Amino acid sequence: MAEVLGAVAASAQLVQLSAQILSFGYAFLSKAAKAPSEIRQLLTEAAALDCVLDRLQNTPRSSTPDDPLVSLHKSGIFKECNDLLLRVQKELNSYVEVDRQRVANLAKRVAWPLREKEVIDALQRLSRLRGIISTALEASSAYVMPTVHALIGSTLC
Repeated sequence: MAEVLGAVAASAQLVQLSAQILSFGYAFLSKAAKAPSEIRQLLTEAAALDCVLDRLQNTPRSSTPDDPLVSLHKSGIFKECNDLLLRVQKELNSYVEVDRQRVANLAKRVAWPLREKEVIDALQRLSRLRGIISTALEASSAYVMPTVHALIGSTLC
């Protein structure tokens, strides 16, 4: 049961962090006239991950340690996802332009090609993690459904 609670807590933390990133990211994009397309893609991928995490929060879970989501938590995927989201947050913060600091803002734009590879790497890793969590969520749902059907069937009879 402790493993299940750990997975639930980890997923709740990820939902909160991804919501912060999306809020900040969309505010950033609304101000940035020429934001790199990779930043937009990164936010799109973060939004897709947020949707999967939201589904994860709202899906019934088994209370057994062999639930696929518990296995995922034990493997460190949620921690890896948290670390990556923190990295994405840091990347977004590094592109924010400061009012009345033209030289600093120009330096940020000029430095973009040097950081582009890191953002593309984060984009690919986010996509991979989203796929892993989504697959585990589907497996967990399939794992829980026979139990739900058995409970419903026993209460109807």
